[in-house]
Amino acid sequence: MAQSSPFDMSDERPEEPAPVPQQPAAPPPAGQTPAAQAPSPAAVEEARPFQRFVSPFERLTLAGETARRAWSIYLTPEEAAAGNRLSIGYQNAIFVAPEASRLRVSINGAMLVDEAIASPDTVSDLASDIAPGLLKPGYNLIQFEASMRHRTDCSIASTYDLWTEIATARTFLQFSDPDAGQMRRLEDFRALGVDATGSTRFTIVVPATEMASATEPLVQLAQGLSLMAAMPNQSVRVVSELPQAMGPGEAVVLLGPAGSLRRLVPQLPDQAGSAATLDFLPGIVEGGTVMLVTGAGWSDVNAAIRQITAPSERAVSVIRTVLSYNGWIYPEAPFVLGDSSISLATLGVATSEFSGRRFNTEFNIGIPSDFYAEAYGEARLVLDAAYSRDILPGSHLDVYVNGNIATTVPLGAGSGAILRQVPVNVTMRHFRPGLNQVAIEVVLLTASDAVCAPGASAGNDVRFALFDTSTFDIPNFARIGTRPNLAALGGTGFPYNRLTEPLPVIMDRGSRETLAATATLVSRLAQAAGRVIPIDTTIPITSLSNRNALFVSTLPQVPVGVLAAVGIAEQARVSGGDTTGQSAASAGTVAAMNLSLIHI
Repeated sequence: MAQSSPFDMSDERPEEPAPVPQQPAAPPPAGQTPAAQAPSPAAVEEARPFQRFVSPFERLTLAGETARRAWSIYLTPEEAAAGNRLSIGYQNAIFVAPEASRLRVSINGAMLVDEAIASPDTVSDLASDIAPGLLKPGYNLIQFEASMRHRTDCSIASTYDLWTEIATARTFLQFSDPDAGQMRRLEDFRALGVDATGSTRFTIVVPATEMASATEPLVQLAQGLSLMAAMPNQSVRVVSELPQAMGPGEAVVLLGPAGSLRRLVPQLPDQAGSAATLDFLPGIVEGGTVMLVTGAGWSDVNAAIRQITAPSERAVSVIRTVLSYNGWIYPEAPFVLGDSSISLATLGVATSEFSGRRFNTEFNIGIPSDFYAEAYGEARLVLDAAYSRDILPGSHLDVYVNGNIATTVPLGAGSGAILRQVPVNVTMRHFRPGLNQVAIEVVLLTASDAVCAPGASAGNDVRFALFDTSTFDIPNFARIGTRPNLAALGGTGFPYNRLTEPLPVIMDRGSRETLAATATLVSRLAQAAGRVIPIDTTIPITSLSNRNALFVSTLPQVPVGVLAAVGIAEQARVSGGDTTGQSAASAGTVAAMNLSLIHI
């Protein structure tokens, strides 16, 4: 029963309907009569407890003989007090031996789930009550760990057949208070969370008459919301009417002067017409609370937006010491600017004793925008480890950087060894600006595995140990900024993360789709940069010849002369791209693109 692709579960797991976590029931809008609340099936749904999806990933797979994922989930005071149950859905490969494999889930160090992995045929659900006081307002650490062994095979190749996939749509926290998820204060926005696919969306409602004036304020608002929510897959939608409902992981924001917003919501707070107002309105949209950002005019609206962006504003002169992505990575990645020695304990790698065949662990390192040592740089893993006398020659320790092999060290001499401060050089060729994942993998060969007697695959004798006193050392390295550099753009928002003056953003101000694309792009740049990026959407194009700028537009709307300045043929306006010399298939692909980002 060979399985050529261990991560393809299409033949093993049938699609099943997933229970959708329910949002808090919304009270009726002002002026609605009780008659409109006639009993119906929907009324039964409104009585269900409030739930929040836990996983910030589209897919969460624990693969190999040992695997661990950890991140933090932010809870409001009301959620922390009302959280009472954790539900988890999972399915595993048919090769996993249930008698020797465990799934463990903990919150804030307290073990909630410690179960045999035994669900190869369908998605199974596990549930655990949460003790009062375990959850706390703010960030709560959640960890998923899997230890797996093969049913019958003892080879290294068989370890690649082992996986446990967490069903993200069936993995959530449950709260006893159906109103626990209502936003009451600005800090509560950090608890926005995700939907069943790990996505977060900001739906910003701007009256059609105010769309042109809203361009710059909306993009600044999107940056502030993105940095507050701090989730990995965020997007912005711009509409001119209130949606009927909002789903999990979605925020609805009313933006604009109070006079224009009253057409959408007649009853606004009294101060909205005279001063900057940041408030939350329950009962306006089914499924949650609407954030209100308004004032007498756009100057007041901008002042209200500043309340959201101010906590995330950071002077260029203030250097980052960590890359903080609590919502999907734990612990914070140290931001290494030069000569550093960091223990594995600091990097979140605990001392481990391992009895299997292929050991894995990983950690994260942050690298600055102007990293310039790919061709010659070498880091060093200083090992404190040990392996047993059963380990044969041919065993090895490998270090991977961002999925690429960086070094290999042979192990095994037939007598075991204790490694004390053993240096292992690691090429920096695969490091890039921003977040870098460093993985340690140890492949262990033994005579008993070659025989593979019945039950041998589940043996418990320790073969390898890695101690958290090991360190990862990075030397001083050259720092020279280069551009264009897409790795630096995506990793740290470079060069926009270092701007001391507003970034010119040129776009079609009358298009909601283009405005949403701009807000999504700039908010993601802000998240990579770790700070709000000041922008200017009114600067004349004639003054851009010697400056950085972003153009976000459909190709026909790009100003005359801009395409030629960046080496794109003018025929792209009608063809969707320069198709000279391209095949019909690739030309069609280019022509299908309806938005273009040009970096000058």
